[in-house]
Amino acid sequence: MDVIIDIYRKTYAEVGQTYLNQGVNFVKIKRILMACFVVVFTIFILAICNFDFGFDKVNKNNSNIDSAKSKQSESKSLLTSAEKDKSNSKSKNKEDDTEDDSYVRKTIGVLLDTENLNNESYNNNVLSALKRADEDFDVRIKLEKPKTSKSFKESIEKLHKYEPDFIIAVGARFAEPIKEAATKYPKQQFAIVDYTYKVQPANVISVSFQDNVTGYLAGLIAGKMTDTGKVGFIGGVEGSSRDKYESGFRKGLKTSNKDAELLVKYSNIFENPESARTIAKEMRDSDRDVVFSATEDDSKRAIQVARENGGKVIAINKDQYDMAPDNVISSIIKDVEQPVYELIKNVAKDGFKGSKVMEFKIKDGELGLTSKSSRNIPPDVLEYIKKEYNKVKDTY
Repeated sequence: MDVIIDIYRKTYAEVGQTYLNQGVNFVKIKRILMACFVVVFTIFILAICNFDFGFDKVNKNNSNIDSAKSKQSESKSLLTSAEKDKSNSKSKNKEDDTEDDSYVRKTIGVLLDTENLNNESYNNNVLSALKRADEDFDVRIKLEKPKTSKSFKESIEKLHKYEPDFIIAVGARFAEPIKEAATKYPKQQFAIVDYTYKVQPANVISVSFQDNVTGYLAGLIAGKMTDTGKVGFIGGVEGSSRDKYESGFRKGLKTSNKDAELLVKYSNIFENPESARTIAKEMRDSDRDVVFSATEDDSKRAIQVARENGGKVIAINKDQYDMAPDNVISSIIKDVEQPVYELIKNVAKDGFKGSKVMEFKIKDGELGLTSKSSRNIPPDVLEYIKKEYNKVKDTY
């Protein structure tokens, strides 16, 4: 500070003397020098206090500008990378779309026999199979429910117009219409559930069951559970399934009770809904105390008669014990859900062409006695049935 004052004094004296010699207004010069001194002094004080004169801010701004440019460059680089990724993604999606374009969704046509609201459990099982298959294999289902047998052919024609990969008919009554359609449309693949042909058409796959084994089990039960020695068999519409039931029943009955008397009659509830009931009543009137009805709907009519007039019934397709707990001695399950599901699975996977018979056996879990059979059948009889079945199961 003293140094500055000395400098000021010397400068003031020298400059003043100079301007005096030149005749300059000294007062004016004094003011100018005083202003200079104030400026210098102010700068000195501010410098000591480390005042920011803006140079750092300028530098900082310049630095920020450089940083911003760097970030902008980096951002541009990332954007370019993102655009490349997006481009690659689009390219990949395009490839995926190409792959999707090559995927062809399978179309399955299905025929259900619903005349007079029959085949309840059968049709419900099929509908469950269709739902599962649609969820698992993304197939397109076209469903037809002809109200009478007269419209079977019309329904088949209607399904064929969809150009399906497969047409599945559920029930023996479709046998002849499917056979005719298979001949008419040799390139169309068909399938029929619960029926086999003596000569299998080249483009028809049959799904069948060991109905002879089911019939054999029912015959064993009837022979052991009859008190009168007289039993009855009610068959449904003509077909391979009915023939197998009857053949197995005869053999089982003779095995468990060789002296038992058998009466066999057939009904057609599609033409006459009360035919099974009429037959069951006739059998009960002739002292047949155990009746095996080989169709679900025939079983219902036979159970109604037994509930009203006494007697025992062996039911089929689903557990019908609750309809008449004192009269239904056993129910033999025949579940078509899994076979239909497997059929559609094969179609969805590899096309499944040609002529073939798919048979589902008791050991596959598709048919067998219900657990409620033990409520009306004594343990020793159930043990006997199991033993006798094990003797012959490999021969079927």
